[in-house]
Amino acid sequence: MIAMDVMEDTPWVARHNSCSTLEAEQIRLNQRGRAPFSLWKALFYRLPARPLVKFLLLYLGKRGFLDGRAGFTYAVLQSFHEYMIVLKTREMTPRGRTE
Repeated sequence: MIAMDVMEDTPWVARHNSCSTLEAEQIRLNQRGRAPFSLWKALFYRLPARPLVKFLLLYLGKRGFLDGRAGFTYAVLQSFHEYMIVLKTREMTPRGRTE
């Protein structure tokens, strides 16, 4: 996994905040049929509870628990990043529509 303390860098959060905005915009373009996605990403973005799936994938599937606190922190931050994408995508979706 990662052998560094990701929380020591505040720019990490800022960078992932801007990246989540770009990903949410990409998802909206894909939902409107204007931008292609790989099959894997198209399926992943339709999963319910996607942030939880991401956490379980990183912490258990990729054995982040072996890295101790750093692995847990990384998995939590990545799942939070995924949650920000979910929220921003919802925010960009017109009210009353559930694409």
